[in-house]
Amino acid sequence: MQWFYVIDNQRQGPIPTGELRTLVNNRKITPQSLVWREGMAEWAPLRTAFAEPQPLEDGSVIVACPTCGQLVPPDDLIPAGDTKVCPFCRDRYAQSLREGVAPVFAAGDGPSGTGGATPNHELRAHARRALAGNWTPAVVCTLLFILLSNVMGAILPLIGILAELIITGPLLLGYLGMYQRIRRLGRGMIEDLFKGFSRFGHALGLYLLTTLIIYLAMAVAALPGGVLLFTSVIGAEEEPSGALFFIAMVATIVPAFIASTYVTLHFALVYFISNDNPGTGIIACMKQSSRTMQGRKMKLFLLFLSFIGWHFLTIFTFFIGLLWTLPYMFTAFAAFYEDLADPA
Repeated sequence: MQWFYVIDNQRQGPIPTGELRTLVNNRKITPQSLVWREGMAEWAPLRTAFAEPQPLEDGSVIVACPTCGQLVPPDDLIPAGDTKVCPFCRDRYAQSLREGVAPVFAAGDGPSGTGGATPNHELRAHARRALAGNWTPAVVCTLLFILLSNVMGAILPLIGILAELIITGPLLLGYLGMYQRIRRLGRGMIEDLFKGFSRFGHALGLYLLTTLIIYLAMAVAALPGGVLLFTSVIGAEEEPSGALFFIAMVATIVPAFIASTYVTLHFALVYFISNDNPGTGIIACMKQSSRTMQGRKMKLFLLFLSFIGWHFLTIFTFFIGLLWTLPYMFTAFAAFYEDLADPA
């Protein structure tokens, strides 16, 4: 059986059923993507087309999970109330029952959201449900990410810093992609962390360019205060007053912090966008992030601030708690990104 499908409003195919399932698993298409095969009256969402079992090339069949839309063997579906769940969404369904809230499943639903209307506390709740059953790969990937992108420079002062500069971009692309996978498909894998290396040049360029712009914005914003600080310390014939020195420090640090925060929020979605659009260039990803974040920077900033207390508590665990608070935060960020899409 051969299928046609739509990506970016363009018809693709035909491909056999097994390859179609692979595209879903690799997040190239979602259960909302339009598909068609011979015998269908019209194009339909994949989860609708697979509401009834469809044959694979080896004679087995697969069906769309009625809860999350993933393609699984019918025997993998488990009754749950008035619906059925699959191995990809059953843990989150159970977590929802434990929390006493209505189950919300974005797994596989792709770019379908509320246009950014979901409150931050609900995004955090979505993150907790998505992480149910996924804490192990999330914690392991976080540990590896911290070691590879932050510790090498301390161990090998020169070579390590250069290595960190080179690998941080690909690691970020894979690390954030894992949380998109957890959010959409209900599962993450440790190897997700290294998938950014398959697009090494793109990921490196994305990281270097965004980092450069952030530091340039900091430097420009800090320049007036820096001049005042330099004048008060170096140019003064007498010992500068404490008040003048304090004012100069504030005039340097505060504008730099505001500028770096603003630009960081400006480009906050570049890695999510890049993962969703592998063929999109570096500049195009940055432009799309800028457009998407217009009017939404404060909401994401407040979402980040809601985790400050959790990060502060990690001090009492010698920062080991970051292995859990960072996955929680980044899954919430992935939920924020998913929610920006218009309702399906």
